[in-house]
Amino acid sequence: MAWSRILLFSALAPSLVILAGAAEWNVINDSRITNRDTTPVLGRGFSVATGEVLSTCLITLPSHPTSDYDYFFTEISQDSRSNVGGMFQVAAGGVAAPVAGGITGGYAAAKRTGTKVHFVSATMKIDRYYGSVDETKSPLVGAAQMLLQRNNYMQFFQACGPNYIRTIRRESWLTAVFKTKSTETVASNAWNIGGAIVSPFIGIGGHVVRRFSETQQNSKMTITIYAFGMSMGAANLGGNSMGGSGTLVVTGMHEFSNVMEIGFKSMQDSQGGIIKSVELVPWVNNAAFQIAADVNMPLSRNKYSCIRSSENPAVKVDIHSDNSTCYDMDDVDRTNENLNCGWTTHDIPVEKFNTTLCVNVGSEDVVAKEIRKFNLIANSEYLASIDSMIRQEMMSLNVHMSCVTRLLDFHSSYMDKKVFDHKDPTKNFDYLPDVLTVRSRLIFGDTYVNTNLGTRALMTNATNYKGLLGSGGLLHERKARAINRKIQSFVFPCYRNMQRKVFNVEQGMMYYKHWTQIDHCRKVKCTFSIMEWPEATSTNIPDDCTKMADDFLALDPFLESYCPTELHEWATKAIRSDILGIDLPHVAPRPPEELQED
Repeated sequence: MAWSRILLFSALAPSLVILAGAAEWNVINDSRITNRDTTPVLGRGFSVATGEVLSTCLITLPSHPTSDYDYFFTEISQDSRSNVGGMFQVAAGGVAAPVAGGITGGYAAAKRTGTKVHFVSATMKIDRYYGSVDETKSPLVGAAQMLLQRNNYMQFFQACGPNYIRTIRRESWLTAVFKTKSTETVASNAWNIGGAIVSPFIGIGGHVVRRFSETQQNSKMTITIYAFGMSMGAANLGGNSMGGSGTLVVTGMHEFSNVMEIGFKSMQDSQGGIIKSVELVPWVNNAAFQIAADVNMPLSRNKYSCIRSSENPAVKVDIHSDNSTCYDMDDVDRTNENLNCGWTTHDIPVEKFNTTLCVNVGSEDVVAKEIRKFNLIANSEYLASIDSMIRQEMMSLNVHMSCVTRLLDFHSSYMDKKVFDHKDPTKNFDYLPDVLTVRSRLIFGDTYVNTNLGTRALMTNATNYKGLLGSGGLLHERKARAINRKIQSFVFPCYRNMQRKVFNVEQGMMYYKHWTQIDHCRKVKCTFSIMEWPEATSTNIPDDCTKMADDFLALDPFLESYCPTELHEWATKAIRSDILGIDLPHVAPRPPEELQED
């Protein structure tokens, strides 16, 4: 492999020894956190169950991060170009596609034209880690603390999530790619380019730059700058110590040092960089949370026992009769029905105390503190998944209704026009649906209705399509009713039972029982968006969710692809028209009579 590397400085972190088989659930480094459409922040909530980032509930004072710094240059020859992606995967931490694609494409183009090309790259990279919350100086946000002090655990977890982000790892890198193109062999020039790149940093002399300029008289050079995770506000764009312009624009080798200096300055911001991973911590393990929520508060109750003989404690007695049978919490064969002294095992325990059989023998901890914390963690994640599921279904319904409204306003001459696919812009034109197909799919479901009636006529005649509407009406109306049934029959009963007061503790059920032990919550099928709560009939009272009708199973991907609805020709051509058929702006409007749909 013909590639060279000069390492100027590398502050390598100590090796992290991971036990075999240990699951690092609390370190997230996949698309849930690296997606640039989300904004992970120290102290912000996060749900492992849903992958959602929630509100910031800690007033954070971050610690100072540690950094690794690399600067190296790489020569990529014709022979090694097939592995260029692997080179930059290692060298630049994985954000390799733009650089590797440019180099590979350059060699492919040169091969077609018969020219000689050569690539040399210079890369500066900073890996910033140990940027963590200083929890000794980071209190809860006032509103979040008030929720906990009022024992509103459910509301707290809905706002702040079950976990919070304690540590963020970031990476910034800048790569300059130098491409020389000539009709003669240019391999000898590569080292001259390398010398020009390195000389400003290690002081090997200006003669290298001069020699580079002399040998490039019959060649053409292109410089491309790739920068990722830069904080340009930290770079002092007004200028630099070398008198440069303070930008990342380079027009020649004389400005290259300026670009690298600006790049280095922009990497000094501890809050800048592409997020590579985060460390999560459950709120239950946060000291400020434990104090505000009074997690260590005892969950205790009276302890009852059957009256026993003073001569033989194994013998139970009745103060009024020696023949009575008595069952207390020590009896393994007790049931809720035959229990005389103690507490039942119902969702909400019922106190049993027979004055002739029982005696109060003190108090007992209902659930051990450690188990209470585990229950709180598990219940908070489960509630987060339910909350996310309902929010996504309601958002999907809103998109659906908005899309239908727009489709009904399309001019009738557009009914056979192909619709643009937002998820797959390069999709084969022949496989794209037309406006009429999309409209019918979203209004009536899978049953295709071949009508190009306008808005008023379609809605007026919709009641005549009883056989096409299935049970319930228009598709979005059926969806709305299905969401409401799930909320009324599953979500609300589960939330209500989870918020119950137990042993004089408001919402104590969050501590007392795991969600799998609560009858109204352990309906796991209801947490999936493809499941619905069936409608009750005179002969069938449902007690769990079932699969939704086929009309809804592929509905969300369909909405993502074709809503908001745009014609394919609008997205791929310069001609632009509005939904009423008026070409904008260079074609005169159509006569008013052509705009009438019904």
